[in-house]
Amino acid sequence: MKDRFTFLWSSDVFSHLTNLKYIPRWVVLSFDIFICLVAYYISFHISARIYNTDVDDRIFNVFQRLGIVMTLQLIFFWIFHTYSGVLRYSSYVDASKLLMAVLLNIGIISLTNFLVFISIGNKMFYYSTLLIYGVLSFLLLFILRLAVKSIYDYLLRIQGR
Repeated sequence: MKDRFTFLWSSDVFSHLTNLKYIPRWVVLSFDIFICLVAYYISFHISARIYNTDVDDRIFNVFQRLGIVMTLQLIFFWIFHTYSGVLRYSSYVDASKLLMAVLLNIGIISLTNFLVFISIGNKMFYYSTLLIYGVLSFLLLFILRLAVKSIYDYLLRIQGR
């Protein structure tokens, strides 16, 4: 199998990929935000099925709520540096950083949602949407990191390093 892909080993692109000790931070952050967008989209539609609502009775529309979730998630990604060192330590350290970033995001939004409901009497988010988003985003983010690390290790093993 090694002989079949020898053209890859001499290519400039592949040599740059295997010589990287980490993936550029902006790439990781871009993938993280994309995954969080997908997780929120899925959780929004699952919650819409659960509550079977045709009329949106919450304070903000779907795009404003999405903006709130993504802005806070980006801030917590920045605070915990979840985007750095993906290949070096995609393990329990990375999992704990991701878990803290997602949990604090959901916690702050839930607390704000509760305070707004007490003061105004109307919700910003359904709690089920936040719960589904938290579980989905954490799982997808961690699975992405494990997949990238596994593929990288596999490519190094094939190359013979």
